[in-house]
Amino acid sequence: ANACTAGDSIKINVNPNLNIDLSSSTNFLCYGDTVFLSAILTDSGTAGVPVPHVYEWFPVDSISDTSILNPYAVPTYDMIYSIRVRDGLLCENVSSVNIKVNPELTIDAGMPDTVCAWESVQLNTTIIDSGTLGVPSPYGFEWTPAKGLNNNMVQSPVANTDTTTMYYVTVLDSNFCSATDSVEIKVSPPIIVELDNDTLICY
Repeated sequence: ANACTAGDSIKINVNPNLNIDLSSSTNFLCYGDTVFLSAILTDSGTAGVPVPHVYEWFPVDSISDTSILNPYAVPTYDMIYSIRVRDGLLCENVSSVNIKVNPELTIDAGMPDTVCAWESVQLNTTIIDSGTLGVPSPYGFEWTPAKGLNNNMVQSPVANTDTTTMYYVTVLDSNFCSATDSVEIKVSPPIIVELDNDTLICY
């Protein structure tokens, strides 16, 4: 028998590693705060021509600029931000960060009021959006200035002052997220009554 053989070969090219690393300035935000994102290409794969790499952020909601590697974001709810990099051979890699957002905390310090000097008036803080309640105390309160208040660390202190004052209240929830509002208490000027000298009249 004839011992005929045949052979062939194929070369498999393996793309160099392509890796991107995404980090964030924090993983927890109070509502309305800003997180700074930073993406670094740690392994470059095969650069394309004329564009070495193509980057894609997702989701794009609340990201300041999706065309750069170091944007900032202001999410209003829990969010997973990701960035995808694609090289010249269309190989790709994705990196992500998880950002947790505290529920919104908003308050109302009430309507301004006008009183006489040293007349007592009760201030009150209304919680509009609750944030994250603590246990056993849902919130911490601090009114400033403390002068003239019977207790500046409660929700509804009593004010007693002889000068017009703008009071500020700051509320902290269990995650130390805060909200601030203010109310003005105006003090009316004193009423001065002057009488003339005594006058004698006949009946």
